[in-house]
Amino acid sequence: SHAGLTVGEDGASHQMLEDIALMRVLPNMRVIVPADSRQTEAAVAAIAEVDGPCYMRVSRASTPILEDLPPFELGKANVVRDGKDIALITCGVEVAECMKAADLLADQGIEALVLNAATIKPLDDDVVAEVALTAERPPPRPVRS
Repeated sequence: SHAGLTVGEDGASHQMLEDIALMRVLPNMRVIVPADSRQTEAAVAAIAEVDGPCYMRVSRASTPILEDLPPFELGKANVVRDGKDIALITCGVEVAECMKAADLLADQGIEALVLNAATIKPLDDDVVAEVALTAERPPPRPVRS
């Protein structure tokens, strides 16, 4: 319940940094990282129907409820914001942060696609590949000093 660095006030002993990497290498383990409380509820219902081990990473920190998220489906990634210049592939509490980053990029004329990959294992590699292959290659931007 202490995903990443979201509970810094509890100290390093309460911060999970390697858990996704450690869990995804276990044979037959499914790894789910829902974006908000609604997706967490749907993910719990979905994994209750699964025969085999599942690991779900959640956050104790207060996080926003994301409007208009596609319904959770085990093994499926969903585009939550369209864009053509760059793809931000994310999961968990970082989905909301990537939406904010996409807004900041839009202010600079960069259209960012945000892909919610709530299931890390099995990863929806077809959608990830499609997103990666369809992003336009923008011309190089001058470096600001």
